Order: sequence, then structure tokens, then C-alpha cells
Amino acid sequence: MKGMMNMKTDNIIEGIQILDKYRSEKTRGGYNIGAWHDTIALYHTTDPLSDEDVKRMAELGFFQSRDDVEIPEDDEWSEKYYDVDASWQAFV
Repeated sequence: MKGMMNMKTDNIIEGIQILDKYRSEKTRGGYNIGAWHDTIALYHTTDPLSDEDVKRMAELGFFQSRDDVEIPEDDEWSEKYYDVDASWQAFV
């Protein structure tokens, strides 16, 4: 997948704020974040993101990795690959 960018703290903060709008009241502000090697993961939301927010997440450098979809090497993650049940990831 092409187009991976270096993540900045402002992008991480804005991404968390976007995703927090789509969590149930019970989990808002208290959801799980994972990290391994050079990747952070923000777990999936309870509600679908708006098209605008999905595009913004991609602009910020976030993407989703799904076992059922392979993104061609000459393509980059975009809203056409969005899945409400998939976590968001970013390289740091």
C-alpha cells in the first residue's frame, strides 16, 4: 500500500477526537488503544463514521487493515475500503 506518511501527535489527537464522536456513551473517552512495533491501533467504533470523517481519517494518515480486503500496492487506503467493524491504524 502506498502513501504511508509519518504520523504527528496533532494527527493522533484529531483522529481520537473524530472516533470518539462515534462511540456509545458507555465507552466514550475510555476505549482501547493498542500499539506494536511502529503501529498504533484505535479500536473500531460502535457507530459508522460519516463519509467526511472517513476521508479526514485518511488525510490524517490513518487506515484500516482487513483480512478480507487486499489493497493493491499501487493504491492507497481510502473511504472505499472503510469497514465500521475494523480498527483504525497508523504508522508512527
